[in-house]
Amino acid sequence: MVAIKTALYPAPVDLVCRTRHEVTNSTMANLEIYTGFWRDYSASGVGSRVLTLPISSAGYLISGLTLLVSLAGTMFWSILVYIWHQSRVRPNTAVDCLDLQIQVLLRNVTSPSSAILQARNIYLAWRKTKKSPFLRLLPIVLVASTVMLLFIPASIFVAAIVSHSQDDVLVLAKPGLCGEVTANFNNNSNNDIMSTTYSWTTNRALRGREYAKVWYGDNSNAFAASSAFPVNRLPYTTSRVPCPFTDIARCRFTVDNTSDANTAIAFDTGLLSTASHLGVNGPAEYSLQFRRKTTCMPFRASDLGGLYVEDGENFTVLRVGPYHGPKKTNITLQFNQHLALDHLGYVTE
Repeated sequence: MVAIKTALYPAPVDLVCRTRHEVTNSTMANLEIYTGFWRDYSASGVGSRVLTLPISSAGYLISGLTLLVSLAGTMFWSILVYIWHQSRVRPNTAVDCLDLQIQVLLRNVTSPSSAILQARNIYLAWRKTKKSPFLRLLPIVLVASTVMLLFIPASIFVAAIVSHSQDDVLVLAKPGLCGEVTANFNNNSNNDIMSTTYSWTTNRALRGREYAKVWYGDNSNAFAASSAFPVNRLPYTTSRVPCPFTDIARCRFTVDNTSDANTAIAFDTGLLSTASHLGVNGPAEYSLQFRRKTTCMPFRASDLGGLYVEDGENFTVLRVGPYHGPKKTNITLQFNQHLALDHLGYVTE
């Protein structure tokens, strides 16, 4: 099984995706889905062993399994009636014509349905005699009927092992969908390289906004979209909290309601699981739980921004405290003004 090694997990883990669309061959190719045997650690027992195949290959598999079950039923019946026939053949034992016909039936019949039909014909031929044909033929009918009831439904229910298109289809993503893209470039790098990198990060941000619009907004067409995650949206709660800036009244939660002055809104996810929420497929002992709490608000920042020059590049910056640990400058956010020349809206860091 293809595994993705990460710094968070001491053992190999995988990324599990879930989709609500009918999975076609082209869809599987676009999603870079792993095909073959793999283990779903969110399930237990036999259900944790999964085989993912393209639809065309799955059709061959179902047909092959149906044929295999049919052959198994035929072989089982042949062995059963052979043993049954041999147990009835006893030297120096008196038999009548009906016994001989029953032995011939057991020796030559090829299927349970044929056995029932032949037993019926023998009964009709002997029903007016005193040899009790019904009671002597009844075991053959009962055994043949039991075998049919076991193997015919088994052949039909082979299709039950396949996830249907209207259900959630759990698949394993290839490692190429995981991780982060890192571009090493400097002022001497080709502009096309930088533009391509910024375009990729911008498109990723736009895809994130579109996903949020579909799954976190009041979108009536959300059911028609496809989410590649185990859950469509992460749970969270909201609450009103004081403004994190206490020096002056910077927060502007609302304009009309003066009682909301200098307040903000907090989003709290609670404990999220890397397995059940993010789809990282691995043993339970390697699953992590984490919590994200974010405070948001519009605020007055006209006196906190400005121009910052670094390595010949002009940045529009916001200074409300260092973001990634101590820095030489008290910069929280910065926007490279050169990006406007590359026709990029914004990038995420």
